[in-house]
Amino acid sequence: EADIYFLLDHSASTPTDFVDVKKFILGFLQLFNVGPNRVRVGVVKADRAPTLQFSLTEHKNRVSLEAAVDKISPPNGGTETGKALTYVADLFNRARGSRPVKVQEILIVITDKESQDEVREPAAELRNQGVSVYAVGVRNANENELFRMTDDTAKQFYVTNYDGLNALKSEIITDICSQEACKNKVADIMFLIDGSSSIDSKDFTSMKTFITKVVKGTIIGEDSVHIGVVQFSDDPSEQFPLNRFYSQDKVEEAINGITQLTGNTYTGKALTFISEYFDKSMGGRPDVPQFLVVITDGEAHDAVAAPAKAIRDKRVTIFSIGVGTVNTTQLLEISGTREKVYVERDFDALQSIEKNLQFKLCSPDT
Repeated sequence: EADIYFLLDHSASTPTDFVDVKKFILGFLQLFNVGPNRVRVGVVKADRAPTLQFSLTEHKNRVSLEAAVDKISPPNGGTETGKALTYVADLFNRARGSRPVKVQEILIVITDKESQDEVREPAAELRNQGVSVYAVGVRNANENELFRMTDDTAKQFYVTNYDGLNALKSEIITDICSQEACKNKVADIMFLIDGSSSIDSKDFTSMKTFITKVVKGTIIGEDSVHIGVVQFSDDPSEQFPLNRFYSQDKVEEAINGITQLTGNTYTGKALTFISEYFDKSMGGRPDVPQFLVVITDGEAHDAVAAPAKAIRDKRVTIFSIGVGTVNTTQLLEISGTREKVYVERDFDALQSIEKNLQFKLCSPDT
């Protein structure tokens, strides 16, 4: 369930460019269950004055919405995005009484220029109301301005051309859905991270940043998500178990404080070691969904299949992430299924799978 407004703000786009914008919106509609009690969609254009194309309550099904999107004409050159944001905030206010319960509220701004008025305050007002603001910049958009609208780098996007919009669709939708899915999630999540010498210090820091971002998408608490970390090289080393920290700040501080072990890559030994962390005696909660995320950059010097299967036999779901030149067969042996294996070219590229992993950790079907 969600209420989604699109704010279209392009003064310099050609008719062909605007076709790409409409394809982007139509692609969104294909992935949601549209209806009065499900996902509702509205569109506003930032012309010389903000113009409502259709409200959240106007179209009751996807067919009607798609026809309405097809009929939208390009904006005529409005340049006051801040004014348009204030206008949309009022639309969300008016729509709230039409739902029996509060739902996720989302604004997606698509712009190809810099606003002539200030966007920070009206965007902050939207966010204070509980609206998640996403800003998509194209061509001549100001990337600093995109951040002033979102106040969150994960919600700002930029492409050089309109035909690049389609590639952003899955990223934005995954972020939207992971927020909703993670909101009420109860889970135990252990990270098993490679601290061997083949990972340089910069890459080890990138790995910690990745873990922190994934953790930020969950709600940590005594009755919600518990996080634990074990690092491994020649020998595994507990960083912190599942039952030590029950706040976001404490978990992030603990992750930031991890220092690299260095040494060789004995992943099998580490899997055997971490298995008991999912048991009640070590702070695990076998009655809630449990996950293990393994991150490594190389090939294990020992066997991984048997210790990984022993963990999966406890009904723990294992995601394995390989970076660089990795043994993909071992990753598959760890996770047990290809759908739970990620392979990335380097540690900086980890950021590209952050939302996808977060969504899978929170999905009720995982």
